Amino acid sequence: MNIKKEFNDYLALKLECELIAEEKEKVRTLMEGTTGQLKPVVVEGGKPSHGFQEEVPRDLELESKLECRQSNLVKQLNRIEELIGLVDDPMHRNILRLRYVSGYKWQAVADKTNYCLRYAKEIRNMAIDEIERKIKHSTL
Repeated sequence: MNIKKEFNDYLALKLECELIAEEKEKVRTLMEGTTGQLKPVVVEGGKPSHGFQEEVPRDLELESKLECRQSNLVKQLNRIEELIGLVDDPMHRNILRLRYVSGYKWQAVADKTNYCLRYAKEIRNMAIDEIERKIKHSTL
C-alpha cells in the first residue's frame, strides 16, 4: 500500500471535481446568457439556433460526472482523515491536512506552519512513515 499515492490521488480527484464544476458553471452561464434566465431556443428555417437546447445534454452529462466524482471524493476524504488520524503529532497531522485536505501548495504549507519548505516535506514523510508502520501492524 502506497499511502503517499493515496493522498496524491485524493488531491487529483479533488482538482478534477473543481474543474468539472467550473466547466458546468460555464455551460450554465451559456444557457442563461446575460439575463440570468434560460434563453429560449429560436428556430430559424426549422433548425434550432444557438440557445440552451444544445447545452442541456452537456449540462446533464457534467452533472452526472460531477456527482459520481464527488461521491468518490467523499469516500476518499473519509479515508484520508482516517489515515491522518493515525498520526500522533498534531503538527504532523496539520501539515498533512494543509497539503492534502486543503490542497495548499508546499510553499504555502511551509509559510503557514513557519517551517522551511524542506522541513515541511520531511515532516510529511515522517507522518507517512508513521501511518505505514501503524497500518502494517493493524487491519486498517
